[in-house]
Amino acid sequence: MSIPPILIRNHLHPTPGARPLLLVRGDLVHVPHPALLDLMGAFVDDLHGGWIAAARSESGFGYISGEGEWVVAPTLQDARSFTEDGLARFRADDRWGYRDLRGAVAIAPRFDDAAVFRHGLAAVKDGAQWRYIDPKGEPAFDGTFVQAGEFGNVGLALARATRLGKFGFIDRAGNWAIAPRFRRAAAFADFALAPASVDEERFGLIDASGQWAVPPTYGLIGQFNAEGYAYCRPLAWHRGVPGGYLDSAGREVIPFQEDLADCMEAGLARVGCHRYAGVQGALATSIPLAWGADFTSDGFTVARARIGREGDPRAFDEPWGILRADGRFHPVPDGVLEPLTDSERDIVLPEPGTALAAFATQDGNVALLDRNGTVVYRLERETDATLERVVLRDAQGCALWAGEPCTAARIAPFFDPRPNELLEGLQDCAQIAGLARSLLAETRCKLAALAAGEPVPARTGDDANAPDGWPDEDDEASNREDFDGDPPGPAAQVRTSRRVFRAFGDESTWFRYEFLVDQRCQAMERVHAEMLAVLTREFGAASQNPDYAGRPAEDGTSAWAIGEEAERLWLGLRASLHTGDGTFWCHVWLHCAPGSATLQRALEALPVPCPTPGR
Repeated sequence: MSIPPILIRNHLHPTPGARPLLLVRGDLVHVPHPALLDLMGAFVDDLHGGWIAAARSESGFGYISGEGEWVVAPTLQDARSFTEDGLARFRADDRWGYRDLRGAVAIAPRFDDAAVFRHGLAAVKDGAQWRYIDPKGEPAFDGTFVQAGEFGNVGLALARATRLGKFGFIDRAGNWAIAPRFRRAAAFADFALAPASVDEERFGLIDASGQWAVPPTYGLIGQFNAEGYAYCRPLAWHRGVPGGYLDSAGREVIPFQEDLADCMEAGLARVGCHRYAGVQGALATSIPLAWGADFTSDGFTVARARIGREGDPRAFDEPWGILRADGRFHPVPDGVLEPLTDSERDIVLPEPGTALAAFATQDGNVALLDRNGTVVYRLERETDATLERVVLRDAQGCALWAGEPCTAARIAPFFDPRPNELLEGLQDCAQIAGLARSLLAETRCKLAALAAGEPVPARTGDDANAPDGWPDEDDEASNREDFDGDPPGPAAQVRTSRRVFRAFGDESTWFRYEFLVDQRCQAMERVHAEMLAVLTREFGAASQNPDYAGRPAEDGTSAWAIGEEAERLWLGLRASLHTGDGTFWCHVWLHCAPGSATLQRALEALPVPCPTPGR
């Protein structure tokens, strides 16, 4: 029997929302036309020596073969995966029908909605009512329902007869095998027990006779997953209270514990951000972790290790890698950086039926790693004369496929960007000296205008948004360092500020990746230290007590006195971390402010009285 194709998404395609999939079988790469954008599930055996899957292109949905040929052109409104019964739902002309493994129409589209075939029967909807049909599309029995579920191994399906009625279970003849008495329940699926509750507060497990195999003593029992495990919570639960897991016989296989995820694969569920609980006990990893994603059904996930540096107990290295279900951690090879993320900053999941994780590389390309952390394929930008194209290479570096000429995307790291990539207005830290001289000149011009009684040049850009101080709590991106609401006086008018480093994390990002705060702070500290060294070489030793006119400099400011006291300007460099409302900001600011005597001298030169300096 042949094996299904490997799916590789062209992450270097220039259009982010339309990056197509390549189908790889050995040394052959199939490129579907129209382009294949997504599979709606893994390939299945078509029983004729090939493979078939529901798929999506830009023009619509269809069915595609393992060789990349559209068995059913992508002109459908929707297409779903095949079940073990060999039938798949599809939608055309606003009606649902079914196709067989050859892509042929098995049941013409004539229903308002349709569910999957299981054990020879499927629920279909006409108007507001559901009924059941057989694989020929004929009614399986009389009777309609407002809700109708899939038939399970025990020959029963969850159903409800009226909108306000209770749930029960019907047999294959449409008779109530378990009378409707449940406010909530889940299907039996492939197991002998099903979760149910008579009052939506206490949950237990019932058997095919409707008897309680596990008494209703839980606050929640979810649907059993494909491996036969169901998430559960204690009776008196609320947000933050521990969760656990039951097996298909109703035994507690993972005891209640805090921060346990309600999804499980490969017998493992995440606990917090860097631990895992399993049906065989807590997962013992070969190395401490800083963070890990949920496991895939292929028994691996991406994770970030936490390795202490010798001689410095406060310093850690945190390499990315592949964590296997046996606890072994495989760090990424040299030249590989971090897992790819999508536009929502979620880690890109493996494609259906393909156990490969996509990682960004140091040169802006993509490496695909297997469950042992080995690079199996690479997507690379290749330039030939004036043409650029994307090339797919195997583990040995042999080119398997080359795309059409295009301006290929360059993958920028999200988790571990180079500190210079977080700079604002500068290409590297060495340019801080030139910016400092520019701020000095700009501040002198402002002082001259003030002394001459002319309008001081308006503050624009960062200079307008960010004098020295704390972030505005109403500004979620913290684009400025604000004063305490005082009206701007002469000191504020002549001060010049530029933000030179910015890292921001919103609530969603921080919640998912707690380690980012430390990572961004370390990047900020490296940038600050490098800029401090550049400015010290340029202007000499820094002072920690600058004499800013008006409001004093914030704690932690390093400053340089430029000029004699009567004409003195201060250059100040400050790094800061701020958190609030689930967000964080890491900033480095460069400020230029006159000394108190300098500002007083400018004010005394005014031809008309001017308010006392202050702010």
